[in-house]
Amino acid sequence: MLKLGIDVGGASLKSALVNTKTGDFASDIYIVKAEKLSSIRFLEIVKQIVKYFDWKGEIGCGFPAVVQNGVVKTATNIGKDFIGKNLSELIEDATNCKATIMNDADAAAMAEFKFGKAKDFEGTKLLLTLGTGIGAAIYKTELIPNLELGQLKIKNGIVGEQYCAASIKTRENLSYEVWAKRLNEYLLEIDALINPDLIIIGGGISKDYDKFEKYLDLKNKIQIATLLNDTGIVGAVL
Repeated sequence: MLKLGIDVGGASLKSALVNTKTGDFASDIYIVKAEKLSSIRFLEIVKQIVKYFDWKGEIGCGFPAVVQNGVVKTATNIGKDFIGKNLSELIEDATNCKATIMNDADAAAMAEFKFGKAKDFEGTKLLLTLGTGIGAAIYKTELIPNLELGQLKIKNGIVGEQYCAASIKTRENLSYEVWAKRLNEYLLEIDALINPDLIIIGGGISKDYDKFEKYLDLKNKIQIATLLNDTGIVGAVL
């Protein structure tokens, strides 16, 4: 069965048609750049995506916020005008397609834990998506939704994603060594807090893991997301 998956990030919306049984893409990946996203611009882009794929079926959307029953509760890397809005209903009204929306890290975790190498791992699994911010999801016997570990305060009270998200490396022009040492501090804080058995790192920067692996103390616990930066699209359709 095919569904349209939309992965909303802090800088772009990525979308594709996905086979829900296999996790395979049935189309190209369509990307629309959109920083400082507002709810009006979001719906414009969703309609653009639906038109691009000539789509009339179901839509799944991973969204960078706490989402409860389709309603957006927080807005860290997006416009504050999203808060309190039921995006599932707004997407359905705008496209005439049935829509489901959930936290983007939760969506990515669903894909990784169903189709990735860690699907049969029985311990506590933590997925971190490193992008504009830091998304997080924990799974053992079930997924704990809307876990905002990117907001965890670490060094001198600074918020984790403002210290070592992938976007910070770009914004501050940090070397892999400097950035990875920051990431290491964050991972050690997370490990002390919840002590996961496995940490899975996703997001676009995960493809460069060989460039910063040596700076991390928890290498024996870390695994790179099987789907790399496409995890969110696949998870959105699940």
